[in-house]
Amino acid sequence: MLDQFGSLAQKSVKSIMYNTLASSDYGMLNEETLEPRPNYWAALLWKRTMGTRSLDPGVVPAKNVRVYAQCMKDSSGGVTLMVLNMDKTSDTLLKLPVAGELFSLSSPDLFSQTVLLNGKELRVGSDGSVPSIQGESSEPGTTKFPPLSVTFVEMPSAGNRQCVR
Repeated sequence: MLDQFGSLAQKSVKSIMYNTLASSDYGMLNEETLEPRPNYWAALLWKRTMGTRSLDPGVVPAKNVRVYAQCMKDSSGGVTLMVLNMDKTSDTLLKLPVAGELFSLSSPDLFSQTVLLNGKELRVGSDGSVPSIQGESSEPGTTKFPPLSVTFVEMPSAGNRQCVR
């Protein structure tokens, strides 16, 4: 799903209609429990971090890695990267030019409904409220992205001229 979002954004597609919120095998919510499925959390982070202007990420990633860049949402000059590491066993390394904040989604296994954000389980509250979504600080330089993960990297101090409002 996120790989499609990124490639469509690079082709200047302005909006994407997701087929269903619930009541199907790929709905964002489990129709019996109304618990969010993994793609819900990915879509939530996309909405919160990615702006509407696509950029060239400026990296040539490994075979099982996709990197997308967009102007950061609500940040003049900021950039958000989405790093999709589909490799089953290997970390991928990327050099980040400035400090930022990492939001790394992973799961104990590919078929689990459990989603971890920076190693901590994401769960809605008993009242249906979404938990606080907190990133981890990252310094400029080489950053490790774990296998089978989706990581959003917000870099508000990137100073990208295409993203200045």
